[in-house]
Amino acid sequence: MSADLDASIRRGLGQKPRSLPSILFYDAEGSRLFEEITRLPEYYLTRAEISILQRATEITGAIQSAGQRNGPSLVFELGAGNGEKAALLLKSFAGNGWRPEFHALDVSALALSALQKRFQSMDLAPAFLHEVSFEQAAQVIGSLRRGPALVLFLGSNIGNFDPVAAESFFHSLSALLSAGDLFLLGYDLKKDPAILLPAYADRAGVTREFNLNMLRHLNREWQANFPLDSFYHHALYHPPSGAMESHLIATRELRIRIERLQMEFTLGAHESIHTESSYKYTIEQMISLAGKAGLLSQASFLDEEKYFCDQLFIKGSRVSL
Repeated sequence: MSADLDASIRRGLGQKPRSLPSILFYDAEGSRLFEEITRLPEYYLTRAEISILQRATEITGAIQSAGQRNGPSLVFELGAGNGEKAALLLKSFAGNGWRPEFHALDVSALALSALQKRFQSMDLAPAFLHEVSFEQAAQVIGSLRRGPALVLFLGSNIGNFDPVAAESFFHSLSALLSAGDLFLLGYDLKKDPAILLPAYADRAGVTREFNLNMLRHLNREWQANFPLDSFYHHALYHPPSGAMESHLIATRELRIRIERLQMEFTLGAHESIHTESSYKYTIEQMISLAGKAGLLSQASFLDEEKYFCDQLFIKGSRVSL
């Protein structure tokens, strides 16, 4: 547990409105619960992106059209998870005679272990595993960067950044890439709130357990005293910003102590702790944000319902296709 994370927890809970860093979701139990979420009928995001990546030959063709005729030498995946999506791409690459070196970066050791087993069972090239945060990922990419590269950032992870932070992320990533390097970004599109809301508040209550597990994590690792039965999960959508928000709301006044941080505070009845925002974008918004960092759109790939987009960008001064 780093000093930076301690500081982030202290800062988020010490301010109003209160918040917690989303990295706290992903202990072993949180990773397991998230995998369960991706299989829920209400959670369309994973199915939509998988349906896009099952047409990986289209993406391979776009990569060739963008200038990487022989494919990338290196593939980096940020927030790699269990590797299901990267495996679809790399299997298509192998069919094209491409065997890039693959580096999976994720904060969850459990997810990386599942990825390694998947790659072994599919007889794909070995994956190099890096258990790192997003902040540390830049160091890994910078140290290994050589030859034509493709960076994957799939699964709507970019949605965890607000537009200002997303633009900053694009600038940081662009600085790591050379002209002609490629970036495949997955993101959720703006849509009817009647579709969005159930995806973040499912009938089976798995998302609720995922959200509450953040407090379990704090109780166990930071010796906090959050009473889980005194919170409820609440999801809401803010159409002007495109933010789908998750909150934990206290049902009564609580005196909270976090022993490891030597921190105490009173949480009022019905007071919220913001745990996550998942921003939704239009294609035009995303092209504009990435373009400010010199990442130029080459192709857009959508699922049949047009719920989700995988967008291919190139670093450089080429004209967009």
